[in-house]
Amino acid sequence: MAQPIRPAPVLMDPRLLIQRARQNVSVTAPVAAPVLSPLSNKVRLSQVSQILARSGDQLQLSLPKPTKPSAMSVLRPLFAVAPTGTSQALLSRLAQAVQVGLSEWRKGVKETSTNSSSRIDTYARNAYFGKGYEWCGFFTAFAHTQAGFKYPEHYASYQKAREFFIYRSYTDHSASKNQQLDGLRLQHQAQGSTRQYYMLQESDNHAYLKSNPKLFSHYSAAANTFQWQNLPIQAGDVALFNHGHVGMVVSYNAQTGHLVTVEGNTAGKGPDGKHWTQAVVMKEYNLSQSNDRKRFDGFGRPALGDFA
Repeated sequence: MAQPIRPAPVLMDPRLLIQRARQNVSVTAPVAAPVLSPLSNKVRLSQVSQILARSGDQLQLSLPKPTKPSAMSVLRPLFAVAPTGTSQALLSRLAQAVQVGLSEWRKGVKETSTNSSSRIDTYARNAYFGKGYEWCGFFTAFAHTQAGFKYPEHYASYQKAREFFIYRSYTDHSASKNQQLDGLRLQHQAQGSTRQYYMLQESDNHAYLKSNPKLFSHYSAAANTFQWQNLPIQAGDVALFNHGHVGMVVSYNAQTGHLVTVEGNTAGKGPDGKHWTQAVVMKEYNLSQSNDRKRFDGFGRPALGDFA
């Protein structure tokens, strides 16, 4: 009689692990694995799936600490497994940026005059701007800068940010500048981490890319367009809105389309759970709904080389 086959201590299909990581699910030690008899590969995979199902989806919730009780619990992103093409080092930087953004939210940052307060002015200076400008991009840039991001000025507007992630400059489309950015893209490729810009089918960016195909010939819109069910965004990515707004992803559940962001210079939930305006707020969207998908131009992710 053939002897039973004893699996390795961690009996998980790597593809399942990556799928879970993309869904912001913490992957913990599995339950004790049973001894598998020498069955077909199809049956073994079925047994593995049953084991993973019994381990359950575990999310770590971090409760905010406002001065007053809050009605909102904040999903703290967990990076147990790096999504394909994203290094653990980059995940660590993005996770740090999210925690900075959530910390600013808990502080209750809001305007005391038009586009200004002592803290908002700090965001502006960090992006090399004076006070009084619309500051949603400054806020996101500040969070990334605290994680070592080197180019906060490129988040000053959604147009600048969008072209930054596509290796172009919104303010300089000269041949020499494009050549410089092409060289940087090749350098990032050699380092194993490039900037990303992911779009939904509803994105207005499709028309923008088609308006100047030569300028964006290096960028494949088809390869970077996704359905909401397989949109590969993660915590720390930069959310760019069609109406010219900038925010940061806190979490995304590709099974339900539930997207949580932290944003500046807009209205949403404050740290006390109440509705705040012209402040750093938490917002939620349902990307399974067409109206919410139409809000977004795309989602950008810097390269590891963009951090110091």
